[in-house]
Order: sequence, then C-alpha cells, then structure tokens
Amino acid sequence: MSSPYPARLAAGPAGGVLAGNFPNPASGLPIGGVSLYDDFVGDVLKAALRTQLPWKVGDLGGGVTLVERTSTTTEIGIMDVYTGTTLADGGNVYLDSSKLIGGIPVGLTWAVKIRANTTANGQNVRVWSGFADTANGDWLIAGSVNCVGIRAIASGATVNWYGVVKDGSTATNESTVDLGVTYDTPWQILGFRRTATGIQFFKADASEMSRYGLLVDDVGAEITTNIPTSDLVPVAVGLRNATAALKSVWLDFWACGGAIPR
Repeated sequence: MSSPYPARLAAGPAGGVLAGNFPNPASGLPIGGVSLYDDFVGDVLKAALRTQLPWKVGDLGGGVTLVERTSTTTEIGIMDVYTGTTLADGGNVYLDSSKLIGGIPVGLTWAVKIRANTTANGQNVRVWSGFADTANGDWLIAGSVNCVGIRAIASGATVNWYGVVKDGSTATNESTVDLGVTYDTPWQILGFRRTATGIQFFKADASEMSRYGLLVDDVGAEITTNIPTSDLVPVAVGLRNATAALKSVWLDFWACGGAIPR
C-alpha cells in the first residue's frame, strides 16, 4: 500500500541533507541558518562557470582547466579540474561573494564529494577543499594560508586525505587528522562540523541513502587548537602539480549549512 508524500518535513535534524535530499539542501531547515550547495550540474567552463554558485577561478603558475565529466550512471554533474603539464601549474575554484566573518561559525557543517580521476594522477600533487582566508593560496604546510578543510600532499607516492585546521605559517600553526582514505581511491565524502569547542572531521557513506540517509562517522579527536578567527571564503577545490605532468581531481558536490548564531 502506497503512502502519501508528507505535506511538510518533520522538524528536527534530517539525515542525508548534504546530498541535497531536502528543499534547503545543505541544512534541512525551512528558514534561517546558512545553506550553500553546488552539484556542478551543466557545462563547467573556465571562462563562464554555469553552476549553482558563482565560483571564480584563480590560476597558480600555468593555471587550471575546468570541464564537465560523466563518471557513472549514479553520478550527475561532475566538475573536473586539471592542471597543465608544466611544473607548479595549478589554481583554485573559490567564492568571493560569500565570506564567513571571524572564521567557521559554531553550528556549521561542511562536506565535499571528491576523488582523483586516475591512480597516476594521484601522485606528486597537492589538492585541498574547504575554507581559507586567501582565496587563491596554496595550502602548504609552511604556507601562510589560514584554512579549515581537507588536504592531500603527495610526493612521488599516494597519500591519505587529512583534515587540516591552520592559523599560521608554520607546521606548529596547524592541527591535522588522518582521515584514513587515500587521495586516489574511488569517491569519498569528507567533511567537518564546527562544535562549541572545536572542529570535528568525519567521512560519510551514501550507499544506504534510500534507507537511512547519509551515514556519518567521526574520524579522530575533535581539534581544539589552531582554529583560525580570520574571515574565510569557500574554496570548492584547489590543486597544484608537484611534477611536470597533468594532475586532475573531480568534484561531485560541495555543501555547507546549518543553524548558526546570528
């Protein structure tokens, strides 16, 4: 016996909201809060990004190219970002129209669905996603970018994704957590939530979406140090090659949302 679709969603938290299953896709809230979501549906062109959010492209070195890709029948709207073949080519896809004043607000949740497109391209590369105080910076360990998000720095070999919280220009100014999955494995949904005391990173599983929604597992201890208080802008993805070869990363969605203090 079929059941009617409910007239409205029940109040309270909603599982699966980061995958866009609810009217306000990044938070599941009918009013209030913040909601930024992009599934990268449609042509993705460097000169004119036709996406849900007004992303901009900033080049590093020889720059990056953006195109739409088709992966499998279960993925719709994939942005492929790839470098040139000269050493230190790269760039950032970022928003300068939305800014988190004073850092990540308590109550915000963020996630990205991301992968490398081939194993070979997962080596000798730096790649990141999240929020930063410099829209077009390079998230080096010894860099001056303040940031919260995920990062992989590979040098001649495959490495894991790390959660990164950084408020200075040296290794002692950043806190990291190993997320336990490699950069060049199949699709990963990775993210964090801002609690009253820190940043908690997680990884998510969408394989039971139709039954349970998005299943989320916290990874590592909550990070309570090196949390930036500078203004931060969204960075869909940034990457830079560490050898004279094309490097590529794919995004299926980027989302943040939640009820935050006003």
